[in-house]
Amino acid sequence: LKGGDVIRANKSVVCNAPVWALPKLLPDEYTTTSFWGSIENVWNTKQLKEKMSKTPQTESFMHVHMGIDGTGLEGLDIHYTVINEWECGIDAPGNMIVISIPTVLDPSLAPPG
Repeated sequence: LKGGDVIRANKSVVCNAPVWALPKLLPDEYTTTSFWGSIENVWNTKQLKEKMSKTPQTESFMHVHMGIDGTGLEGLDIHYTVINEWECGIDAPGNMIVISIPTVLDPSLAPPG
């Protein structure tokens, strides 16, 4: 985290992969174990994977990832959203742009040069 703190997942993992890619990344079944090695649960993900693969894609936005020299841009947020025309709704094709600037959190992502 920004202050140097670390949060470790005990029961879950956050993934930034698109929902349509997750079924390919997950096993059909997995087992969670306790600290001492005893079996806690056996999880079947087939139904979840099927549900994720049926999630409809939207044509409403473009997501731009930018790495820029942030000199003089202190206080910039990591994400910005632009809606071209509110009257059309955010689900109108090409009406929404999400801009991510990860260098706000980690300037080394855009090294000099």
